Amino acid sequence: RDEDDRTLDALEEIINIGKEADVPVHVAHIKLADRAMWGTTDVVLEMLDAARDRGVTVTADIYPYQRWAANLAVLFPERDYTDREVAAYTFEHSATPDDILILKFPANPEFNGLTIAEIAKRTERSATDTLLALSQTADDYLRETGIEGSSIIAKGMSEDDIAAFMRWPHSNICSDGWHGGHPRGYGSFPRVLGHYVRELGVLTLPEAIHKMTGMTAATLGINDRGQIKVGNYADIVVFDPDTIIDHATMANPTAVSTGIKRVWVNGALVFDEGEPTRVYAG
Repeated sequence: RDEDDRTLDALEEIINIGKEADVPVHVAHIKLADRAMWGTTDVVLEMLDAARDRGVTVTADIYPYQRWAANLAVLFPERDYTDREVAAYTFEHSATPDDILILKFPANPEFNGLTIAEIAKRTERSATDTLLALSQTADDYLRETGIEGSSIIAKGMSEDDIAAFMRWPHSNICSDGWHGGHPRGYGSFPRVLGHYVRELGVLTLPEAIHKMTGMTAATLGINDRGQIKVGNYADIVVFDPDTIIDHATMANPTAVSTGIKRVWVNGALVFDEGEPTRVYAG
């Protein structure tokens, strides 16, 4: 329900749901998005481990980037785009004006690809006034057209926190991505293998692969995928652990990773030496 200043309340809620309903619960793309909470992953993980010790099956997933993607409205919980205190709180706790990037702003496409700080400078307004004005305009556009009025990417996580959550034995890797927009759609899994495994040593290679495959399948209750064994569907990725790395960026979110040799889906070769085979076996 919340990823920043009420994260602990949200986690307590989901744990209670798991306990009272006697069901497994899963924290989707776990993070600490409030800068005041950076460095407190031990508190969160102790809470989750304590719940598991009490018999609540709690798991989580995480994507390997410091930036999240949403719209301007999420920065204003009460949807009051005149509240200067909330705007100031956003810059202090969630993301600075330099760290909030406008991906799409259909009411004024000239702002696409600019940060709040850059737009403020261009329009000769304060960052607070800029954020309020953009948020209100986006809301008006949504009401008038029915089309989402903004899309943003904001830097809101600590690299150390990401590593700590990634190490938790009950977290698996996700992308939370899509085609374009945020680089996580194209780069998440190669980034884990290249940056977090090879460069930083956050996980071993077998640990990372398990968190991407077998653990994910087990968490979702999928019994015939995620492991290479007789009787399972043959979903296989062959890659070079010495070269695999992501290339997708905020400026070029669809850049293809390198180091992946071949990919089979349901036993059919769909990617071969850098090129798709145009076989659609999914």
